[in-house]
Amino acid sequence: MKKSINFIILGAILSIIAISTYIFTQNQIEIPKEMIISAVTSQFPIEKSMYTLGDTKLSNPTVYFENDKLIIDADYEFKDRANSELTTGKAKFESELEYKNSNLYLWNFNLKKLITKDGKDTKPDKYALTLISTISYELQYKKPLLYLGNNKKFNSIKSVKIKNNKVLGEK
Repeated sequence: MKKSINFIILGAILSIIAISTYIFTQNQIEIPKEMIISAVTSQFPIEKSMYTLGDTKLSNPTVYFENDKLIIDADYEFKDRANSELTTGKAKFESELEYKNSNLYLWNFNLKKLITKDGKDTKPDKYALTLISTISYELQYKKPLLYLGNNKKFNSIKSVKIKNNKVLGEK
């Protein structure tokens, strides 16, 4: 008798967990990471030129997810107009995702690390930061990463977040 009561209680607990999981995940839909990575990669190379500051080019991105953020490692070139000096190396950017009007955008696109071609960490000067801010503004507001409105599976999404290195659309 005691075994059957324990079995019934265990079954009830497992049923409650399964139903709760189903209800919770029913409001979310996973967007394939490969789709996001491909969309980010297609944005490159990114080139920005400002007459008074210089030229910036970001190319050859490696895109992955880490700590609930989208990480972009890219080759970086900056040519300063004042002294025609060329700085090259690797840049590491961190970003979130934002969903509005059926479009997915990079959000909070920030430079996290800049390494020169000889492997030294360096701080970008104010001119390079201004150009990177301009690129960030375009990616956050003007240039959608991906249009999801034509896919019936994603029609009801209200917002997007990265959680546990998965891209989840919330209904």
